[in-house]
This record gives sequence, structure tokens and C-alpha cells, in this order.
Amino acid sequence: MDLSFNKFTFQGLKHILNALSSHPNLAELILANNLIDDEGGKELLTFLETKPFLEKIDVDDNPMCVFR
Repeated sequence: MDLSFNKFTFQGLKHILNALSSHPNLAELILANNLIDDEGGKELLTFLETKPFLEKIDVDDNPMCVFR
């Protein structure tokens, strides 16, 4: 699913990830060129830890820097 260039932020990302959590066949998620910040990056990490079905994720060109 390509959701690049939509200018969504943390709040938008939360809604998107919530909706996608019920789609077990999703293999690719492109979130490039949005406004996902560190808070959104942490939310995304939590989502990815519980969704091993994703084969590819692209978060290029977002203003986040997440370290564990």
C-alpha cells in the first residue's frame, strides 16, 4: 500500500496503523515523504513488532529519528 506524499503526522499515522492492523495480507507499506516525527516512529515500531507479515516498509524522507 502506497501512502507516500500525504503529509500526515503522528495522529494520522495512528489512525492508519489502527485500520491496517486488521489486514493480515498486507505485505508492503510505503510511508515515504510524510510528516512522521519521532513519536510516530515509535508508534510504527510498536506496530511492526506485532505485524511480522510485512515484507517491506519505506519511511524515507520523514522527520523522525528513533533509537532503542
